[in-house]
Amino acid sequence: MEKRKAMAMGDSSRSPEAGSEATTGLHAYERMLSTRLLYKDATLHALMVRMVLSSLITPSATGDLDLVALNKVLGSEGGRTGGLEYLLTWHLSSEAGVKIAADVSRQLDARAAPDVKPAGEGGMTDMASTPRTPASRLLRLLSRGLFDPSRFANLQFHARGASGNIYRSKYVPPSRSSETKSSLPVNTTQAQVMIKAIELAGPESDRSILQDVYGELAILERFRGHPGICQLIDYGITGESYWIVMRRYRCSLAEWRLRQTQGPSGGVPEAPCNKKEVHFDLKCANILLDPLSKPIQI
Repeated sequence: MEKRKAMAMGDSSRSPEAGSEATTGLHAYERMLSTRLLYKDATLHALMVRMVLSSLITPSATGDLDLVALNKVLGSEGGRTGGLEYLLTWHLSSEAGVKIAADVSRQLDARAAPDVKPAGEGGMTDMASTPRTPASRLLRLLSRGLFDPSRFANLQFHARGASGNIYRSKYVPPSRSSETKSSLPVNTTQAQVMIKAIELAGPESDRSILQDVYGELAILERFRGHPGICQLIDYGITGESYWIVMRRYRCSLAEWRLRQTQGPSGGVPEAPCNKKEVHFDLKCANILLDPLSKPIQI
């Protein structure tokens, strides 16, 4: 029997085939921005965005979101009201926001500690090769210009989660001569991935979806390279959904149990149960199995 190892997978997603921002609303917002001198100076604009993002991160070691600030309701000049996350997403989707997003991302990433783990099995590098600060992680979840969904082809429905859908897909690497928003290396060969698509909250939503996605990504990045945790590949916002791209594993423990008549002959990697993290949906469907490259010593 083939020996396998288990991977814990998070829960959440929704369809990636979602609509775009309301065109008239975005155009009205861009007209308002065009009247503000602040946004005509890219350096000053970028500084303001960095300050806002940093103000939404708590000073704790884990860099959690400040939920009080995030859930604050502000009035927009277009007559709408919405959570701060909604307004920031709108702002960073505008022409002025798109122009400075990449520079802000590089400036924030430059502050991160160089603690990236080596590439995992399967030819994929987990979460690019760039460590991220909490503010940079937040920016990637607010700016559509920092994520390129076209790098992931042949989306096929796999399962329905508690808050959305999970899809199988194939990562198609860009050519070395082309520019890309993907955080994956250009020399990565085509590889199978899984995409969790989580629908954005609306402007009148009384609960933030962003905080859940941010928290899950913070944990996945923290355990980058851990043999008992599903490995993160990439993430971002596209259309009306957050995408979390993870390595694809052979099957879940639930699927494996339906096909087998006896237990696995190998051991299971130790879960990070002493790291003060709690998985709230631990079940056979969320334990992922993959063939071992070498036997586990028990």
